[in-house]
Amino acid sequence: MSEKGLCLALMHADTEDEVVRILADAGYWSNDAAWRLLGDNENNFSTVGNQQADAIGALAEKIVNSIDARLINAALEFGVAPQGPNAPKSIREAVSSFIEMNKNYDHDRHGLIRNWTPKEIREHADLITVAATGSKPRNGTNPCLTIVDQGEGQSPGKFPDTFMSLQRSNKLRIPFVQGKFNMGGTGALQFCSPKFNLQLIVSRRNPKLEPNNSSVLNQSNNSWGFSVVRRKPPSRYLRSSVYEYLAPVDTNDANDKRKDVLSFEAESMPLFPLGGHGRAYARNSMYGSLVKLYEYNWHGDKSDITRSSTGARQGLLRRLENKLADPALPFRLYECRDYNKRAPYHNGIGIVNAVANKKDDLDVMDGADLSVVGHSLPMRIYLFKLEDDSTQRRASSGVLFLVNGQTHASMSTRFFDRRNVGKSYLKNDLLVTVDCSEIDGRKREDLFMNSRDRLRRGDLASQLENELESSLKSNAKLRNANHQRRRRALRSSMSSNEAVSKVLRDLFRNDHDLARYLIEGNTLGSTSAPAGKLIEYRGNHYPTFVRFKQTSSYEYRRLTDIGSRVSVSLESDADSGYFDRVNSPGRWRIEDNTGKNVSGSWRRTGPDYGQINFTTKLPDDDLPGTLLSYTLIVDDDAPNRTEPFKNRLILELATPNNGQSGSNKSEHKRRYSRYTPPSWQSVGEQDWKTHGFGKHSALKIVAIDTDKKKSYDYYVNVDNIYLRRHSGKPGDDLEANRLLFGNALVLVGLALIRGYDERVRPRASGDEESMDIEDYVSHTTSGMSAVLLPLLKDFVTDSTEATD
Repeated sequence: MSEKGLCLALMHADTEDEVVRILADAGYWSNDAAWRLLGDNENNFSTVGNQQADAIGALAEKIVNSIDARLINAALEFGVAPQGPNAPKSIREAVSSFIEMNKNYDHDRHGLIRNWTPKEIREHADLITVAATGSKPRNGTNPCLTIVDQGEGQSPGKFPDTFMSLQRSNKLRIPFVQGKFNMGGTGALQFCSPKFNLQLIVSRRNPKLEPNNSSVLNQSNNSWGFSVVRRKPPSRYLRSSVYEYLAPVDTNDANDKRKDVLSFEAESMPLFPLGGHGRAYARNSMYGSLVKLYEYNWHGDKSDITRSSTGARQGLLRRLENKLADPALPFRLYECRDYNKRAPYHNGIGIVNAVANKKDDLDVMDGADLSVVGHSLPMRIYLFKLEDDSTQRRASSGVLFLVNGQTHASMSTRFFDRRNVGKSYLKNDLLVTVDCSEIDGRKREDLFMNSRDRLRRGDLASQLENELESSLKSNAKLRNANHQRRRRALRSSMSSNEAVSKVLRDLFRNDHDLARYLIEGNTLGSTSAPAGKLIEYRGNHYPTFVRFKQTSSYEYRRLTDIGSRVSVSLESDADSGYFDRVNSPGRWRIEDNTGKNVSGSWRRTGPDYGQINFTTKLPDDDLPGTLLSYTLIVDDDAPNRTEPFKNRLILELATPNNGQSGSNKSEHKRRYSRYTPPSWQSVGEQDWKTHGFGKHSALKIVAIDTDKKKSYDYYVNVDNIYLRRHSGKPGDDLEANRLLFGNALVLVGLALIRGYDERVRPRASGDEESMDIEDYVSHTTSGMSAVLLPLLKDFVTDSTEATD
């Protein structure tokens, strides 16, 4: 078989067994001399095995590499040295210059695919493709995924220094690409075929980029190179696995015993899938790269990869668009297995752009600017409509931290349950993105793991989380929506009887020590729905005024403590998307008394219903009486705007007053005597789905979004399987048992909340995977529900008999 025939056979093979057979027939599989160590490092498993823990994140890295290759190719075709002084300084600028071909880069408008026409998206998406071939899920094996790009490509002699290298500085000094560490592309190997983690690479250098008289290791510019990467398992000679790639070709350097990859000459190769037919390897390309991941194993649904399903059956498209939330270039997924589809392809543009194109699916689309280590980080908020089942579910991702559009870390929807966020009723429908692209150098390294799949725990991550919590907590639109959905949830539940509250009130009045223990530091509230209507507000595209709300003027002076956190509010008639819209957004900055821009030290939220909030932390080392002067500047591109809005803030520093007034013991006692414990809401089987209940569920608490410290709603499953089982005897009163069951669970819930704060929360601090208080209460009471009612009934019976 010729080298080209061998390459095509490997491209069309869809199982590990086929690849092994093809290479065995060619005499390569068992020939150790035909294989070369990946990265020329016998300890390469320590690098390859320490990449992404998630197969989708590893796949996203392959697409990112393709985007980088396309941008580098475009720069070279324009005659711009990627590492030279004239190279674009960012990915957005590179897209603007080389893809959109804008002469003057505008940060607010250019380099954003959300501004492209559908035709432009289609044309560029078809130059980076992901095709699924091979097995369907029901056949017991995984499908193959093939990534193809028309990027710069590589000549056969450069394979060892590019595709097959590890930890080299290939792209480290190119400012407009994402890949820096020269190892992210290997993360996918762990998820390839089950025994040998097989991967195929085919590539040819763009002929336009090579001088006519040049050759790379005496190989023609027409040459295509290809190789297979495999994992060799541990043996008596190997303490750990090692990755190696097919390289059976002798070099012309007698001093170099290493070998090169196979190659052949061809003007073009059928790398790309063909649109409209769902056929892989059907569209020719004169250059570029193909990477095939054999039997790729990712968690989740493995059927039609172009289906944008949600929830448990979330398709590959949606998962990739979460990992590449705002990619620099679009890509296209092709389903080449037989699913009898009319259009077997779908463009991938990232969840941020997909949502921006479907504003009617949203209840809230808002933004803010977070202040972290002197940088202003744009935050975007997307709240999907409750009824919109087609778009609202995004697996477990609630918060995405982005760098140049790629997700570098995420937090689950449980983040919104946190007491300092208080958006539990929105958690399943809320998506938040934080753009961390402005954090450079060491700080970015300190914030993100090199694998780009999680935050690195530390002070920087804690500061970012605190800023995020505070901004979401105070967001007026989200608070309004949370109240609206809470009212809806409460209305859908059966109201508890007044007798419930009477029993608990009597218990608390008669046992002050119990009341003190259970509610110390808690403001548990009641489950009555909040009053009020959803606020409606319509602002102007360009505001006519921006001034201090406290004074309704353009100057505000106040006394504040040294080292305190200061918040000021501006009122305006600007619309709610003023700073965050794509086209002609407003701009803000804050200058100190020297004219220095200090915006990175301030957090911005709003405008929300005509109010813009700015918050900062003052230094701890200033002296009392010091005057701090700031100018808050707001500007935009309004046709008649001649001067920006300027507001002057003067802060006079004072010594903090840390004194606390003494407590009044009798008043403390009266507090507990008149305390009204929380009532609870009954949830029947017909409402299980709404509340995430099952037959074993018992109690659910949901944090209420208030300014109080700790406040929860309580929901009791009155159709719990054990409650009904122990209420089925003759003479049993189901409603009385439900009452007893619910009252007991509320008391247990109060005790669990107190115990969680004392013992569980301190141990779980900073651990995203640890159980939060809502899950803690839910799991614990579910386990108790099997024995709770029998114990209570026996206790009540024994007490009655003793009295008699």
